Amino acid sequence: MGKPVSIYVLEDPEDGSIFYVGKTESKLAVRLRGHICDALAGRHAGSAEIQKIIATGFRPIIREIAVVPFGEDWVAVERKWIAHYRAIGKITNRSDGGQGVSGVLRSAEWLARIVASRRASGKGEDGAKRAAEKNRGRIQSTEEREMRARLDFDRSHRPETKAKISASHIGLRHTDEVIKLIADKRRGFTHTEDAKQRITAAAKAQAHLRSEEQKARWEDPEYYARVTASMRDRDPPAQVTRDKLKATTSAGWADDEIRRKREEGMRASKQDPSYREKHHNQMKAKWDDPIWRAERLAAQAEGRRKRKLATQKT
Repeated sequence: MGKPVSIYVLEDPEDGSIFYVGKTESKLAVRLRGHICDALAGRHAGSAEIQKIIATGFRPIIREIAVVPFGEDWVAVERKWIAHYRAIGKITNRSDGGQGVSGVLRSAEWLARIVASRRASGKGEDGAKRAAEKNRGRIQSTEEREMRARLDFDRSHRPETKAKISASHIGLRHTDEVIKLIADKRRGFTHTEDAKQRITAAAKAQAHLRSEEQKARWEDPEYYARVTASMRDRDPPAQVTRDKLKATTSAGWADDEIRRKREEGMRASKQDPSYREKHHNQMKAKWDDPIWRAERLAAQAEGRRKRKLATQKT
């Protein structure tokens, strides 16, 4: 089942004047973000108007004026509204309506040929490399960061989009060179107090949702096996990392409020029959693993040997 098409207008937030009519199958906030990015690059018919609005510290208002169900003629609806707003004012649309600036409705086969031609030419890859070289080492100015923060974009993806992104990242790992570059860039960086407060508030607001999502993931046998295998093959943390984790954990247990919450959570978990059964099954599965069993027995034997030596010395 396809998506309905939204016909929308862009308005100037100061005087409410309409300067563009368009259509989208995405969320309005996502489409507005695309308009702003295109305007900043000078690629949109209303670039001048959008740039003027952004320069004043605001952003255009996007408003839905019609919804066309999937399969119906949205081109006719868009053309009707473009003609309407042209008759009563000035808008920046370059066509009378339809897909593309010429108003020509391209077929799926036509679009497929265009995509194949661009991929074969290699121009897209070259353009990406040029863009990467242009932005490498670039630092945003304070004014640019503040402007982007004011835009307050809605960056939430649909569940199916999240699933595609997740699947595309499985198994990917940065090279050692890239990891070092990221570490060098982040070293010494600290958030402002205002940013820390906003991050904390956002994390608290999403904590219960993330907890439920993570719980559902761990109940998936395939996810559990993949993550545990990855953790088993992972290099042990460096000593400096272990020291930081130890200091953070110790500081948490030293706080009476944090200690109380942790102890209450542990007691509640242990009293839950489902938790006890799950913990029992997990431990049984570990002891059934010959490698884990051998490592555990060796660690226990080493612990007994050390305690015996310590007792003899005393």
